[in-house]
Amino acid sequence: WMFFEKFGKSKIERLLNRQKNSTSGFFWTKEELDQRYLSESLQHFEKISAIFKQVSNQDFFAELDHTIDRKFGIFQDMLNVEEKAIRLSGEHIKQTMGELSRAQRDQRDLGKMYGEMLNGIGMLNQNLKEI
Repeated sequence: WMFFEKFGKSKIERLLNRQKNSTSGFFWTKEELDQRYLSESLQHFEKISAIFKQVSNQDFFAELDHTIDRKFGIFQDMLNVEEKAIRLSGEHIKQTMGELSRAQRDQRDLGKMYGEMLNGIGMLNQNLKEI
């Protein structure tokens, strides 16, 4: 009984080994998967290391500070230009309002003069009729 058990077991093992050998090109082994995983992990860590080197570089921070200062300077210039434009617009509006007010006064004065002239002509006509 033991002989047949042993004989059957070894025959099955041989069939399994033959099957594994013939299909080994189609499947990944655990060692190949582990090796590929470690290789990808190392590449990933190298990329992270390069990023940290670039970020921790003093030149990077100096350039970043310079860029931020330049952008804030440009922003401040924009605010100054906008403030100046608002101030000029306010002055122009005041000047225009003054001119409109003066034109209104002149128009009112002209209206009074025309009224006086009309009254004078009316009185002249009245006097001429009486004569």
